[in-house]
Amino acid sequence: MPRKIKYQDILDAAKAHGENSEPEHEVGDLQEMLALAYNTMTREQREKFLGRAAVRELVERELDGEGPVETEEEHQEAIWQDDSLQFPRLIAEINANVMIRPKDFKDLCESMDLTPDLVKELFDRADTAWENHKRVVCPPREG
Repeated sequence: MPRKIKYQDILDAAKAHGENSEPEHEVGDLQEMLALAYNTMTREQREKFLGRAAVRELVERELDGEGPVETEEEHQEAIWQDDSLQFPRLIAEINANVMIRPKDFKDLCESMDLTPDLVKELFDRADTAWENHKRVVCPPREG
């Protein structure tokens, strides 16, 4: 049976390629994977991806050369509207701050048709995604 490839496997393989040959191979592999992913997206998915705060900030910072174009209020609104940021945030904060009673957890598992371990994995993945988002999209402000 072929290996089930995960997102992290792609990052690790690209890094290994760069370490085992030339460092620029890592970047090249990641560029190729981004292009493949982008080309499998629907038009709506592409627009949503390109509209994400982290994507806009990178392009504006590196290509516009004049710093962010949006105001702080617009930036905060974009972060607030970014479901890929807010949904993991919500789940991670619920997991960190709300005690789910055993019966409620059992009901949650049943309603999702998942085992308890898979639901716990979702909580862990949400926490990881939120922590990653905080580092990329919401870095600590200086000053």
